[in-house]
Amino acid sequence: MGEVAILQTESYHSNYAEAISETSICRIHKKNLDQYLDRYPEIMRRILSDITKRLQLSEKQTVQVSTEPVEARIIDFLSENVEDEKNHTYVTLPMSKKDLATYLGTTPETISRKFSSLEERGLIKRHTQKCVEIFDLDALLFVSS
Repeated sequence: MGEVAILQTESYHSNYAEAISETSICRIHKKNLDQYLDRYPEIMRRILSDITKRLQLSEKQTVQVSTEPVEARIIDFLSENVEDEKNHTYVTLPMSKKDLATYLGTTPETISRKFSSLEERGLIKRHTQKCVEIFDLDALLFVSS
């Protein structure tokens, strides 16, 4: 976050972040960063690699929102965030239902309905607001295809 403000001098940085826990902040002035990048060009390659990964994710998200049904978007999101623990597959949702809905291009109500539908079909179980168990990842992925 914030690369635009540092890498494009003619652009104004309008994004912001809010800390939800104790946080340390590192501030670097553009002039100092430019000197550092000139001295160590490998850092710029890493920055470009990171930006490219985020651009790829953004493009994927745009395509999903415009072409895939909501249930397929939810299943794809769950499958990308799985944590395997002793033959059980879990997902800890990294955001609130409202934020997840925004991220997936839908409403919190639709998220709730789709989660309930997946649960009724025996594909997932919601243990808490943030914890979802996937019983059979292959079966879940088959539903979305």
